[in-house]
Amino acid sequence: MENTLPHGGFIKGKAHYLPIRIYYADTDFSGIVYHGRYVEFMERGRTEALRAFGLLQKIAAEAAAAAANAAAPVPEPVLFAVSKLNLEFKVPAYIDNLLLVETAIEKLTGARFFIRQRIFRGETLLTDGTCCLALISRTGRPRRIPDNWRALFD
Repeated sequence: MENTLPHGGFIKGKAHYLPIRIYYADTDFSGIVYHGRYVEFMERGRTEALRAFGLLQKIAAEAAAAAANAAAPVPEPVLFAVSKLNLEFKVPAYIDNLLLVETAIEKLTGARFFIRQRIFRGETLLTDGTCCLALISRTGRPRRIPDNWRALFD
């Protein structure tokens, strides 16, 4: 069976948006969303944003598939590693809230993606954060972001 489901979320302007519903499992004993879940929500947001722009992390990590990926080929397998993550919690979220994770690639350097992420409930900003993703080889060595990947974010 072929998966015909749409990619998670949507792109508007230069940002990607991923809706997240809060479930009981996302909350702590006090009934608010556990702080660690925001990190997971942002990870999902980054993954879906990269996917929406044509970068599939699984394909980039596999040798043969990395070179053959028509959307964003890369000469060798590469991995994405979080090298820095900063979060500021402003307002809590609760069970059954519908949140929106906003992900924007703000800057690319030699081997790094600088990403701004915010989580909203309606118009209310709940969490504001930045993340630095480093592109590395399987042995942990930095790898330059390919020019064809850079073009995806222009």
